[in-house]
Amino acid sequence: MSSRQLLLLLSVYIQCSLVNAGGVTYSRGDKEAYLIARRSGSDLKDDPFHYKQIRAKSTDPSTSNANNYDDPDPCNTYLAPSSIPLAGLGLYTSKAIPKETLLGTPQLGILLQDPDFHDPSRAYQQNLLGNYVWSATPLRYGEHEVQHGESVCVGIGMMANCHYGLINVDHYSKWKNEPWLDGTDNFAVEGSKFSTMEDVGRGGYTWHSGLRYKSLRDLEAGEEMFLNYGPQWYENAEKEFGGFIPSKDHYEQADEILETFARQYNDNKRAYEIILKNTDASDKRLRTALPDRVEDVPAAIDMGTARFSARDSIRSQQWLKENGACLDNLAGGTSTIPQAGKGAFATKSISKGGVITTTPLVTMGREHLKLFKERNGRRREAGHQLILNYFFGHPDSSLLFFPTAPSVSLINHANRKDANAMIRWSTLPYHKSEWLNSSLEEMKKKEATGLLFDIIATRDISRGEEILLYYGEEWEERWAQHIVNWESKSSSRNFTDTLGAKTIVDFNTEGQEAIKTVAEFQQESLNNPGIMTRCGFGLPGDADGLNDGKKLKGYSTNDPKFVPCEILDYGPIEGTNTYAYQAKVEHTSNTGEKTLYSVKYELGQNFMVYTDKPYFRDYYRKGAFRQFIGLSDEIVPSQWMDL
Repeated sequence: MSSRQLLLLLSVYIQCSLVNAGGVTYSRGDKEAYLIARRSGSDLKDDPFHYKQIRAKSTDPSTSNANNYDDPDPCNTYLAPSSIPLAGLGLYTSKAIPKETLLGTPQLGILLQDPDFHDPSRAYQQNLLGNYVWSATPLRYGEHEVQHGESVCVGIGMMANCHYGLINVDHYSKWKNEPWLDGTDNFAVEGSKFSTMEDVGRGGYTWHSGLRYKSLRDLEAGEEMFLNYGPQWYENAEKEFGGFIPSKDHYEQADEILETFARQYNDNKRAYEIILKNTDASDKRLRTALPDRVEDVPAAIDMGTARFSARDSIRSQQWLKENGACLDNLAGGTSTIPQAGKGAFATKSISKGGVITTTPLVTMGREHLKLFKERNGRRREAGHQLILNYFFGHPDSSLLFFPTAPSVSLINHANRKDANAMIRWSTLPYHKSEWLNSSLEEMKKKEATGLLFDIIATRDISRGEEILLYYGEEWEERWAQHIVNWESKSSSRNFTDTLGAKTIVDFNTEGQEAIKTVAEFQQESLNNPGIMTRCGFGLPGDADGLNDGKKLKGYSTNDPKFVPCEILDYGPIEGTNTYAYQAKVEHTSNTGEKTLYSVKYELGQNFMVYTDKPYFRDYYRKGAFRQFIGLSDEIVPSQWMDL
């Protein structure tokens, strides 16, 4: 067969595709209450996560020595070198995981506020954190908090790599099945009934604390976890990894090509070279999915070309133990510190000097986290992004470090005496210690992670005990000054007292009864003026052909968006479980033009939600606490000290 005939045969297969911890009686500004709580703990009845389970396992009725009753379960999640070349580190499961299983414990999601406006340098110089952000969609209502937000999804969302042919985990979006639930708001003190003017911590921590991930299929023991980064990611990644990245469709097409080749040509080397040449000319991403050597075709057919391209994506238990770092020693729960929200707790007993957990670090210049206001064409500084509170840094250096590992961002502050953990540079072989000799500018230009922190126990820690770090003198001084400013009203005057008021969670969990006309809603939300209604809306295909362009019947479910709306009238549809309601909907075009539409819906309450008004949440208010977590002089090299 000629190469032309072979190419025609292959064309059949080749297709291009492109909180509140102890009630509300204490505030973080109440120093005496704080000290009492640090000594005796607090009521954890509201803990929605694993703290009670961890605590219950930590002691046995017959003894008071918790360390004798350590968790017998082996490590379930490891950080280890990825099976994808040049991808750095990846996440592996050491146990088999059934399909549709929730993975790990709930993690933080942090919204970046209008990053393109506040950090215009991103247009020509991408900072490293920008390689790890998602759209605001994983945070559900987070996409309505600002004009254009991006989300930092700690844990799996920052640590799992992408292999389009082996995607096995995904964001678990509970709200897709139950749209009235946020799904990331499992512990929301800020903006809730407990947000009193006594809470000086308002606006100092993220509202999104329940991010979860699930398995898309059965995972084998030792398998690397892969997330789908989206269809556009491969374009930038091709530059980063120096090659063409196949999609899932490409791997499926490659499987068909190899099976056809094996049936017709067996192991004919010349025929396979022609296939590779012709495929390279027609679709380089498909060519990349094919093995380079004819000798590898049988193995690629047996494993599938996707798995063959990452043969080390399933590792042995022994390899993981020898080459990986366990990430299971921490779990999130309600902090023992009043008004501190969530905290990190030990899932195993850890001896003094032992490694609690290890985390890769995203390096970034402090200047990229500044916020600005613009008036009369002039920009002026107006604070910092909320995520600054989760970075580590030194007061004399502009270089910051963000921990990507699960639950590290939940570790709270304690004074020197009560802290039970410390930070050091990791001793693992894939910590790039030679980077510590780099200049400050070289570190700010790094395009990948390479440095790692180890969190070390400074004394014996029992399972179920909260992990606490000393945040440093500057952090303590800033916090003390923040308390003074709050009590003098210079900061707190910018906040709204919502004590006892209904929240968006209250409204959205009331089901059909939550539907309110404009007048009814205004009456019920008097004590919380930051709530608004949004309706699912997508322009029908014939919208441009309407006489006046403003009166629409029905609803397009093709890529609907939740947009501002007012309910004019509503009522149940007899004999059904749905409502009919008339709404005034505000639609903003891609050019920024706003148009009001009158829409008649005959759908359930699921297509109407309550959200916070843009920029109303506490962490967008002037006076909210902002300060990175301090690192000691011994940690930060002298050449990075530039302030």
